[in-house]
Amino acid sequence: MLIVLIPITIIFDNWHFAIIGSFVLNVLQKFTYSFHCKNLDNCIILTNCLFLAFGYISKQSLDYLWIVFLIGLFCIKDIYIKAPLKIIVKGKDEKWHKKMFVRWTFIFLLIIIMFIETKYNIISSCILWTYIMIDLMLFLNS
Repeated sequence: MLIVLIPITIIFDNWHFAIIGSFVLNVLQKFTYSFHCKNLDNCIILTNCLFLAFGYISKQSLDYLWIVFLIGLFCIKDIYIKAPLKIIVKGKDEKWHKKMFVRWTFIFLLIIIMFIETKYNIISSCILWTYIMIDLMLFLNS
């Protein structure tokens, strides 16, 4: 899927979000089981559309990062309540999935704060908008 996503986001100058968003999404999706399409074609189309839209929004919202941070915190709480929709890791229960989600969220929040402090806000914005995108996908799947 990245083979299709990266060139499209480079054309639209959203490659930051494609790389950071893909990493954050792949890590968190193991513990949330957000939205999954029935076939690969729909997955590629939906993923590209979401990444283009959220990539554009993440670049445009850099001046309002504190508002995005608050929305992101709300989405983190919402994801914690809704997830996991399905247990993916065999032999692990819902409590383990939630604990792993909290651990990774703590790590990502530290990264967000670190990049806000260093004034490289695009990284923080991409991570926050990925959380918002995951929350949207959980809403669509529930």
